[in-house]
Amino acid sequence: MRKISIILFFMVIGVFLGCPTEELECTDSNNFVNLNVLTTDNVDSIHFFLNKKQVCHSNIGVFHNILICEDSSAKGYLSAIMADDAPDECDTPNKKLIWKGFHCFIGNSSDHVDIDSSILSLEIFSSAGSSMINTSQVILGGRHINIIPETDTTKWFGYDQNPIRPYFDEFNTPALSMRMGCNNNYCMAALPMTQKEICRDK
Repeated sequence: MRKISIILFFMVIGVFLGCPTEELECTDSNNFVNLNVLTTDNVDSIHFFLNKKQVCHSNIGVFHNILICEDSSAKGYLSAIMADDAPDECDTPNKKLIWKGFHCFIGNSSDHVDIDSSILSLEIFSSAGSSMINTSQVILGGRHINIIPETDTTKWFGYDQNPIRPYFDEFNTPALSMRMGCNNNYCMAALPMTQKEICRDK
């Protein structure tokens, strides 16, 4: 059931993706952005800001913690798990925690965020305290944007195919993703959203 729930989370992310019907309201995917911070560091939580406005908290966007584990039975692939549902899922004899992920999906009209004119910043919380990461990167809609500590880039960009099974678009072939540069020891890379529209119930 956990595998089913994480698949639905990434495919749907609070909305329905697919062809329009009378019951669905569809919006161009260029109005949305999917932000993922991926780290091997011991990070507890991350706050996302666009133009200094916090997003993916309260009723603005969708936020979720993700654990990405190495599973000895998965033939070299990694598995993604919702941390809130199974915080100890990676701590078993057959599984090892490889990455921590912090996911932010934003762009619904109710979010009142103009994606294409926004500068991204992050507040990172760990046992050592909190630190603010300011970037000069203008966020563009219609993309999955993965944000990785510079110390982890060799590992992340070393994946020559999607490392996660089941398959998630936002982690597709990191080695071929479009590099967006680095700021304050964090690097960004983008992949296009494959869906032309994102639909949800009217």
